[in-house]
Amino acid sequence: MDRVFDALEKSKLIENRNECNFSVCGRTDRGVSGLCQVVSLVSRSLIARGVGVIEDSGSRISERQDVPDKEMDYVSALNRNLPRDIRVLAWSPISPDFSARFTCCKRSYEYYFPESGLDTKSMMDAGNRLVGVHDFRNFCTSRIEKDTVTFIREIFEVVISDVDSCDHHCKLCRISISASGFLYHQIRYVMSVLFMVGRGYESPSVIDDMLDLSKTPAKPHYHLAADFPLLFIAGTYPESCLNWETSEGMWIVASLYNKISSCSTRFGQTLSEIVVRIRNPVEILYFSLNDFYPNCFQISYCQKNVELC
Repeated sequence: MDRVFDALEKSKLIENRNECNFSVCGRTDRGVSGLCQVVSLVSRSLIARGVGVIEDSGSRISERQDVPDKEMDYVSALNRNLPRDIRVLAWSPISPDFSARFTCCKRSYEYYFPESGLDTKSMMDAGNRLVGVHDFRNFCTSRIEKDTVTFIREIFEVVISDVDSCDHHCKLCRISISASGFLYHQIRYVMSVLFMVGRGYESPSVIDDMLDLSKTPAKPHYHLAADFPLLFIAGTYPESCLNWETSEGMWIVASLYNKISSCSTRFGQTLSEIVVRIRNPVEILYFSLNDFYPNCFQISYCQKNVELC
């Protein structure tokens, strides 16, 4: 997010990155990418009142006689100061109590992997045992942050499917996982256990045993699955929270498509699946080639009036 903060500061949209109430929906590991990231922050505004505006917050707002009734073009302002491989597509005014992280009611991830003789039916059996409200302390890195007070999370769905765009030489699969939230490294540890099940080294019932703390009071040792095949797909919010606005959507989507299509990548099959996704201009907000996977984010914010210099 450093380059995003740099663009916000260069655009004079924030005064200080430490005081803009910044929040992000999917806090991914290094190497993990995202197709629909959402961030929220307090930003400068041109208008004096409206949804999300902190009224009378500008230093000399009361002295201005020419306060416009239309908001600035945040999309253009940010994209002018971002590298060519990073683009913002939309923004939304929000209420002061909105948080990209805590207002989110569902997060969805996908993990791509070659079938390579794996027993995907057994993996699906094991994955279904994760669905529901459980204590997932045996599926995460034990790093408790000040705002992490419980290991209990609710997983809504686990689905394994084929990637349609694959050729016949290497069948590619993806596992889609959605939940209320995830613990640190949770999905990567889940994938590590599922791979053990798929290879026949573990039974699907290992999931039940790991969720039962009376049977497994200490976390078993499993290697952490690779980060780069993991993709943050989207965060889901209450319908009334966001009203996205944009100005350059079609040009941005076209530029992203050309950027990805021109890349020679060792993950071509996975990339071709992602290219199909970005043809929908509503889904893509932020792009950065990160180990040949695209990132994207939507930006929402609470406006703050500040006199323009």
